[in-house]
Amino acid sequence: MRFLGLLILALAFVPYSSGSAADVKLYVINHTGYSPYRSAILSLNFDGANIHGTMYPLAGDKTPPVQVSGDNETYGIVHLKLQADPKSGFQGLSVTLKKSIEGDRIQWAADDADVTVWRPAQGLLSEAAQTLSYEECGSSYGSLAIWRKNAPTANQIEQALKAVPELADLIVQKIPEAEPPKDAAMLEFGLRLNDFLKDKNNYTYGTADDLYAIPMVPNGSEVFLAKALRETGLFNVDFDVGACGGADRSYFTTGRQNLFDNGSFSEERFTKFITEKLEAFVSNGGKFKYNISKPKVTKVKIPPYPIDLQFEVRAASEVTRGDKGNWDQFKIYFEPFDSITNSSDQYSVVTWVDRMQTVRRSAGNSSPPDASYFTKLLEDYYEAVATTAFASALGQGDCVFEKEGFPDYLGNEKLVNLISAKMKCDY
Repeated sequence: MRFLGLLILALAFVPYSSGSAADVKLYVINHTGYSPYRSAILSLNFDGANIHGTMYPLAGDKTPPVQVSGDNETYGIVHLKLQADPKSGFQGLSVTLKKSIEGDRIQWAADDADVTVWRPAQGLLSEAAQTLSYEECGSSYGSLAIWRKNAPTANQIEQALKAVPELADLIVQKIPEAEPPKDAAMLEFGLRLNDFLKDKNNYTYGTADDLYAIPMVPNGSEVFLAKALRETGLFNVDFDVGACGGADRSYFTTGRQNLFDNGSFSEERFTKFITEKLEAFVSNGGKFKYNISKPKVTKVKIPPYPIDLQFEVRAASEVTRGDKGNWDQFKIYFEPFDSITNSSDQYSVVTWVDRMQTVRRSAGNSSPPDASYFTKLLEDYYEAVATTAFASALGQGDCVFEKEGFPDYLGNEKLVNLISAKMKCDY
């Protein structure tokens, strides 16, 4: 995936007037102990072999910035000194980092510590990268970890969230104690974010002295919600470190122009892009006929106000999961979000296939039958293969497959062959 960024926000972080704008670069730095979060932002100015700049907290957090100095006198090696700050309790850090190229990003890592620093090989850090710490699964499931600060009262929480219109009546999903039915609606487990955060019984994750809650929020709302909740002064918020659901979701990346118009999310552009790509893929260049329903649209009432799309599809199994001679019927979902790994001209879309059924294709039947013919429900792993196939096709190979749980099925030789044919995404 490409680790690129957002020019306007980058310039807002530049603290120095010396040197040209091209000399100042933004980086993500991980595991310094500087703030409550795993990541922070470095704004560094390279003046010959000398380095100076500032380390900032993630957006919305009020940890004071600290000064940074260092040098890169030896090619490929950087020495950085992060100044201590008595007010925040940060004890400072001196670290030596070695340069490497990791995919589409430039990374600097310490041999004797967990500290890493990275930036895009091209472009700048995204808004998401400046707001949330990278986590493999959190961005696919809208899974946020929320800690209360200084034991706020229920009334303080109520008033703080009421002051932000987008938060006042937001419905989130509470993770059910037992596995829900496969076709259960999300709102069956939903409640107001305000009520969720006021209930102490929801803070059950972590250790006894560091408990946090995990609401599932709409995909695409994480950046806004993290900043808004931090700015209340009552919460620390970041992606949850878990939340993988077992090989059921993928996401792909596309040009931002396919979803946005003049900086605003466009329902028309997104729907047109997904519909056209979906039709092109299931037809396999006109080789197969198919049936795709009109999209069911769900509007997310959180900036940047995206929409989620759901289609019902009947298509050839050769396309969906690499199996010959069947028609498949399923629902497919698309939910856009700003990934930490995006550039300023990219956006990501989570996708997954659900309720996959199949029927044998009869000789001479070139069109899929109607829904009543589909009675055989396929195993979840076939849905995972199909999900990856769609992500790879719509993202033109720029996609990610969440593989947790998938190795359980690798004893199936037929499935191994399907994976080989369809697994074009990073995982």
